[in-house]
Amino acid sequence: MTLQDVSSMVSSYNAMDLDALSSARLAPDAASRISESQPFTLDAWIRFNGLAARTTVLEQEGVFWFGSQGSLIGFHFAGGPVIVSDPAQPSLKDGRWHYLCVTFDGSMVRLYLDGQFNSGESAMPTRAPSPNPVVIGRALQGFVRQVRVYNTVLEAEAVQRAMFGPPPEGTVLVDLDFTVNPPIDRGAAAHAITLENNARLIQVTPAVSLRAGGFVRPMGEPLPNPGGARIDPYTVQAWVFVTAAPDEPHAIFVNSDPDLQTGMGLCVQEEPGTDRVKVLSRRGSGGEDWQRLLSTASLPMKRWINVATTFDGTTLRVYLNGVLDSAKACPPLPLSQPRGELLIGAGSVSADALAPRTFQGFVREVDVWKRALSADQIQAAMAASPEPDAEGLAAAYVFVHGFVGDFFQGAPVALAEGALLSGQVSPAPVTPPMPPRLAREDSVPLDAGLEAGLMASLRAGLDFSDLERTHGAILDDSMARDIAMFTDPDDRALVENAWRKARRTLAEDPAGLGLLITRHEINEERLLVAHGPTESTVVFRASIHAIDDCTLWRINVLLILVVGFIDAVTGLGARSTPKAVTLLGEAVKESSVAGAMGAMGTGLTAAGVIHVGAALYKTGYLRRLLVALLEVGVWMIVRLVVQIVACLSGVASARLVATLAATVAALVVAWLARPEKCKPLPSVTLTSLAFDFNPAGIPSNALPIRENFATPLPVPEWIPGRIQPTEAPCAYALSVVSDRTPWIRATVTLSRATPRTVKIRAVGGGLLGSIDPTPLIFAGTTAVVYLPLTHHTLAAGGVRRQDVEWTWYYQIDTEMWVECATTRHRVYVTLDLPTQPWQQTGGRANPQLPWVRVLDHACDWASGATTREQVLEAVTVRVNAGLGLVYDTQNGAPAYTTSGFWGLGQFLCTDFLDFLATRGGRGRVVNCTDCATIVTTFANILGTNVCAAIMGSGTGFECNQILALGTETWKKPFMDSSTGSGGVFRFHEVAWTGTCSYADPLYDACLRYDTGNYPWETTPHTAGLPAGVPFSVFGPGPSPFVPLAAALTRTTYRERLAANTARGIPACVPQGSQDNTNSGRRPVV
Repeated sequence: MTLQDVSSMVSSYNAMDLDALSSARLAPDAASRISESQPFTLDAWIRFNGLAARTTVLEQEGVFWFGSQGSLIGFHFAGGPVIVSDPAQPSLKDGRWHYLCVTFDGSMVRLYLDGQFNSGESAMPTRAPSPNPVVIGRALQGFVRQVRVYNTVLEAEAVQRAMFGPPPEGTVLVDLDFTVNPPIDRGAAAHAITLENNARLIQVTPAVSLRAGGFVRPMGEPLPNPGGARIDPYTVQAWVFVTAAPDEPHAIFVNSDPDLQTGMGLCVQEEPGTDRVKVLSRRGSGGEDWQRLLSTASLPMKRWINVATTFDGTTLRVYLNGVLDSAKACPPLPLSQPRGELLIGAGSVSADALAPRTFQGFVREVDVWKRALSADQIQAAMAASPEPDAEGLAAAYVFVHGFVGDFFQGAPVALAEGALLSGQVSPAPVTPPMPPRLAREDSVPLDAGLEAGLMASLRAGLDFSDLERTHGAILDDSMARDIAMFTDPDDRALVENAWRKARRTLAEDPAGLGLLITRHEINEERLLVAHGPTESTVVFRASIHAIDDCTLWRINVLLILVVGFIDAVTGLGARSTPKAVTLLGEAVKESSVAGAMGAMGTGLTAAGVIHVGAALYKTGYLRRLLVALLEVGVWMIVRLVVQIVACLSGVASARLVATLAATVAALVVAWLARPEKCKPLPSVTLTSLAFDFNPAGIPSNALPIRENFATPLPVPEWIPGRIQPTEAPCAYALSVVSDRTPWIRATVTLSRATPRTVKIRAVGGGLLGSIDPTPLIFAGTTAVVYLPLTHHTLAAGGVRRQDVEWTWYYQIDTEMWVECATTRHRVYVTLDLPTQPWQQTGGRANPQLPWVRVLDHACDWASGATTREQVLEAVTVRVNAGLGLVYDTQNGAPAYTTSGFWGLGQFLCTDFLDFLATRGGRGRVVNCTDCATIVTTFANILGTNVCAAIMGSGTGFECNQILALGTETWKKPFMDSSTGSGGVFRFHEVAWTGTCSYADPLYDACLRYDTGNYPWETTPHTAGLPAGVPFSVFGPGPSPFVPLAAALTRTTYRERLAANTARGIPACVPQGSQDNTNSGRRPVV
């Protein structure tokens, strides 16, 4: 089969690549403006691949230097001091594109980073021209796309616009364009550019680089789970660039460990003897022939390729570059899994020869679907990333926009073991000269969409001079709210002046706002008309039967908001387009967007605009709107999205809020033109969630828990402001919820009372499950509702600790569902009800309620355990080998337990938790009582009901050689090095089950003993951990004692620990729990 080369379908951009020794050079006259001491501006787009002590962006020796010092940008005139950026402000980041700018007005140098003013100082330039060449990129390791020299000083607003947009006309003297090969100067002088010392033009394809073990782990909840339900349909499609592929499979995407008979994997492996790869699709472990499908054709390495696999419930298929290659019938998988366990670029650390290894190369995108796509749909997905609302889309992991994440759900991913967003680099192809940068179709006259006289009439009707009198209070409130965001007097003045200017413009020249969009009904059509300073244009029209007035109003509001937001953040003049309006028609139906817009009804502010922008970003619409409104390429989208994400994730600056003042003023106009039937419905707020409650007739089934000894856990566990999962935990016992439905209690409030029907639901929730739509009954504006966790899977995975997230929605009557809250919780699942010392009675003030800090460790140590024995063994193993403890075999003194001579003995659990967290507490040296108590306490919080008990006799008992906790040397305990005597346990304490007698299994975390046939010998030894071993299979034994003569092949504790002498085995006798220890379950303090 001959496959088409599809590498050209992958978007890329060009730049100059520098390696710290290379550079570019111009003739000396390129810097004449600077040597003549005239006002000037310099700017550049740079990506630093390593922040050196000093690099050059642009320099002429003896005249000036502009570049970086570490993470700071700097400038100086020859002979003058170096002016650097403020280290307290945002600084340069390794591996990111940055826009650097410096201006000089004749006396003051000002530095800008990423469009924002950073610092400034006075400076005096040299007046002597220099014969030295102008150098670009000396000592710089990274990429350069553009360097410009202006004949004027750009003010702050102009700097921001020049960051992405074309420069002011007639201002650029030198315009070095490294996006074409060979590079050119688009300035009037057209200086020749000389590349030196291996400087080169490259083509960069944004992607994540996976080499030397690097991989990506998708985060969020719930994760896609292809192959997790045994016969569930799915599609996984990826753009990859393979750099190396040894004979074994290399994983592109896997769900579940390859050792398990569930999930799936998409891999590549080398075609022997060639530089090509085949594609392997596996189901489950891939250990059987019916679980594997290897492509018949192959694809070239070191070229972008598109690979996909689909499963429709019965048939597994593989596609290469959009073409069906092979298919195979596959029966259901043996096992299911409740949630996705995803990795991109890695398979498993398993030693299984069939387990896929780490992918070597680059990954641009991985799309996961909950349905089997057809061949046509596979090819369509190759041509463009899927839309967020595409049917069956589960995740779109895209690595091309300057950050990583799932564009479908907005969930993050983690880059692990050296995975980098470096992009795939290759030599740039020779290109013909390109038109001026960022040229668009602005030069083509636009059809206004209406007869000229009618449009002129509409513009003439833009009169809002009376708005201050009729609705000045609304404008006053919006302005006051934006000003109140800041405390610095200069920031407050900046925002206030911007607002006053916007209000004057609205009253005197409303079209001058540049953001005004009005709604009209003309000739049986509904129209949106955008008004600019010089012209008005129809940006949307439809029959009055095709769209209702209320929906059009929502689009109108959202269009003003989006155009203003993008313009404020990027500095580019966004232009309303029919495509953008169509997208906004879809976006207003998104619950999170609708919720953010609804929230604006309580006060139109810049913060509200940013909130809606964040909702559009989360739903994936913002990226698509950038393309529709700005019509720019992939590199520009990379930078714009990074810039926008920075604004959304940080605290809004005064400059951004000031820039949004005109947007908010235009929004006020549109908001006041709201149709009567579009008046906002009441908003719904989730005000609390409670897990541990006990009203009559409603079984919560959650366990009463507390934070630690000193701090109870407040109920309700969640209220607004508790953001982290650890701030709103809950716990359930597997034995209790395995055949029951737990309930939670929610409190909901309305912004105002309403007779309408209000429902609430939640999606996500992980092992707690989603919550079905439930009607609310309000008493005034408050409703308390009990919600069943009908879809929980608490009992499906044994002991667990899982962070989950619910997204909450409300619906009024049959309106759209609106997002109202996100709650995050840490869920603990124990095996059974906690047992002593842990209690479930006594009220919330009882310090013996299970502690969350202990559950954190216990649920982690015993994760997946489904039996009492598994829990005890897992806890014993962790205490013995995973905590860094050391057994005191010299003094035998306890560190974390107190004696019971003057009262009940206690476990100093708070100190031990401090040791686990900080290696502080009472140190790492412990004795057998400490170990027995730790195992007992941490296992019993999971419901094992084990106790600490002792063995021995009045004179103690002799021991065989052991490996004491924290050591790797076989020796007898408590030996006197000077006399050679000792080796005796006065007593020994362990975690013991049952009645703590001969046949009852015990768990000893403080030592390992010899499991070989002759444990009483000194060598050789076979180490084993006593976990679940009966104390003695021989019972009390004969009297008088007869030493064991034959090989010891049975699993028995005493006969392996105690010496095979009269002072050993017969002197080691069960003694039960120590006195004053709460029957071997010491209370925690």
